[in-house]
Amino acid sequence: PDVLPPPFLEELRLLQDRAPSVAFPAIRAMVEESLKRPLDEAFSSFEQTPLASASMAQTHRAALPDGTPVAVKVQRPGIADTMRSDLDLLHVFARILEATIRDMEVYAPADIVRILDEALTAELDFLHEAAHLETLADAFGEQPRFRIPTLYPSHTTKTVLTMELIEGRSPSALEHGSPEAIAVVDALIEAFFQMVFEHGTFHGDPHPGNLFWDNDDRLAFIDFGLCGYLSTMQRDRLVTLIIAVLTGDVDSIARTLVRMGRPLQPIPMADFKADIASIRDRHLKRHLRNID
Repeated sequence: PDVLPPPFLEELRLLQDRAPSVAFPAIRAMVEESLKRPLDEAFSSFEQTPLASASMAQTHRAALPDGTPVAVKVQRPGIADTMRSDLDLLHVFARILEATIRDMEVYAPADIVRILDEALTAELDFLHEAAHLETLADAFGEQPRFRIPTLYPSHTTKTVLTMELIEGRSPSALEHGSPEAIAVVDALIEAFFQMVFEHGTFHGDPHPGNLFWDNDDRLAFIDFGLCGYLSTMQRDRLVTLIIAVLTGDVDSIARTLVRMGRPLQPIPMADFKADIASIRDRHLKRHLRNID
């Protein structure tokens, strides 16, 4: 909201889980081609109306042959080709920017597009998402506050992902300031502290369309197409940075940031430390309620 006006934000929210849906015959064909068997053989039931429809895929309620209720995520037909052409255009634009605008290479638009390309290409392969899901499921185990859905590998391919059906409400549907809303925020903070500092693997796209407050008052995560990983060294440096910020140690903040980053040129440390001290005085000494 500090970058884009409300009409843009509302349109982007639609892409979370309310994008225009794909007609069922195309979804059926995608599932059957991907699983190499008829839909009626793979599932005992499969609802034609999607539970949710996002920019890259849509999800349908279904049941396995033994009656187990599941959610089936199906990639939009043709989305890979569409994204490939869009990404190719972005690569061209990035090279034009670097070639025509002085100092643009400092912002590395070509590198930004390359990283975006790698992330989106990986996200198109649901087997990557399945691996992320299993990694987080193993990390969290059986915890009373959090829920990671069970994966069904027999019904999962590069373009179809089948997982446990999560029943619940999106955090955005909860009443602002209600006990449930406060519980969701508390659980979300705790979940990310565990992901980042204990497990080193974290959900990389936690928008309201990918979170549920389930019927057992647990925070459930779905859509693991984008996950991040932190090495032990990265986690140690992050802890060092937080301690340095809390204690006001400007020298440690500067040194840790330089080690964590990838400077494109020599850093004038005296100026860098002065900038950090200025930011700390303006923002970090104030209570959160006083910061916009």
